[in-house]
Amino acid sequence: MSVAGFEVSAPGKVILHGEHSVVYGKPAIAGPIGLRTYLTYKRLQTPEVILDFASIPFNSSLSLESFNAFLTQFDCHSNLQPLEFLEKMRSAEGFPFASFVTRHPAQDSIKEKFSLGTALYLLNRILRSEGVESLESGFQLTLKSVMSIGAGLGSSAGYGVCVSAGAFLLSKIIKGELEANFSLQNSPEVLEKISKWAFDSEIVMHERPSGIDNTICT
Repeated sequence: MSVAGFEVSAPGKVILHGEHSVVYGKPAIAGPIGLRTYLTYKRLQTPEVILDFASIPFNSSLSLESFNAFLTQFDCHSNLQPLEFLEKMRSAEGFPFASFVTRHPAQDSIKEKFSLGTALYLLNRILRSEGVESLESGFQLTLKSVMSIGAGLGSSAGYGVCVSAGAFLLSKIIKGELEANFSLQNSPEVLEKISKWAFDSEIVMHERPSGIDNTICT
């Protein structure tokens, strides 16, 4: 099935009890809220991949050739685990994927660096885990949230869930496996995979997440 576009969204979360102790494996009471993060996918006629972070705002792009080289030269599925990638993001050597993107994050912008870095990491990790190592056409991903970033409402987990779901659906499109009636809500095994990938992004963002945010937001 040829898919020109799609949108996925994920809710924020609120922890009613146990916000700090949950990090140490203690019980907590939490639930979703009505504020959401959105990811929109659009197939492009031009050979490029555009990543637009509308809420920051910041955008960057890769030529299709560079994106395919990125998928080939990096293996974030088998060889580059989240904590190792976090160390690369924290190092003084600069942005880990700088050679592939046309616009680099500002040196003093943690939001730009981690938004772009985590998106590329998840795209690589998920596409490779689903057996995709090259693309034949370009696309644009636009991410926006009605939540304030860093307000404790789960915006980073919602971001991870949206990118993970978007990357998974992209892999299905590339392989020609996306059926017209496919629904993430009716696929618990896929939702479990998305939650695990979102947890990986939470490790990159926060190093030691509890797992409650990505679970609620999925």
